[in-house]
Amino acid sequence: MSVNNARRFVEKLRPDQNFHKKVLGLIVCILLSMSCSLVYAGMAIAPGSTLPEFEIEMPTLPEMRAYLGIKGGRAFSLPQIPAKLIVVEFFGIFCPKCHQNAPIANQLYKSIKEDKELSKNIKMIGIGLASKSKEIAVYKQKFKVEFPLFPDPQKKAKTKSKVKHVPLTIVIDKSGKVLMSHLGVIKNLDAFLGEIRKHHRALEYRIEASL
Repeated sequence: MSVNNARRFVEKLRPDQNFHKKVLGLIVCILLSMSCSLVYAGMAIAPGSTLPEFEIEMPTLPEMRAYLGIKGGRAFSLPQIPAKLIVVEFFGIFCPKCHQNAPIANQLYKSIKEDKELSKNIKMIGIGLASKSKEIAVYKQKFKVEFPLFPDPQKKAKTKSKVKHVPLTIVIDKSGKVLMSHLGVIKNLDAFLGEIRKHHRALEYRIEASL
């Protein structure tokens, strides 16, 4: 074998300088994809699914019933709320991440309330899974929660929704279809609110097109 042929042979065996970077990039993409899949696989309420209907204790405060647009009775369900979109935060009374997410959820509620268009069509509630009324009252006072919070003493919401990990914030339409689902603390509130605005605009366009 000549020197030139030997050199070419060695160069063929030598790995591409970008080879390791390409492999590393591929591994990162695969891991990210698996991570997202595992997150949604662990979530009982993923985007595109339908939130099962369950009973919620009727709020005793008139202003809370007025905000939600529901009448009296022992209980109500989410489809009874006359809103185009409903934001639901599932949380746990003793969950540290839920405590961390509480002020963020408060800000989300305020942002929706202060927007003329969103406030007319979107309502927000919180459900303390497997919690009691007294626990909800303490939680609401401690974290100064302004939107309606509801207990789940008989674990109806926990059982029907099959939510295992909290905090879980979802956005559903009138039919109960899940449009958005975020597991964990909302770290980018502006982006989350932006997604809500997109779904709201899309819903408005569909309604206008059907007229």
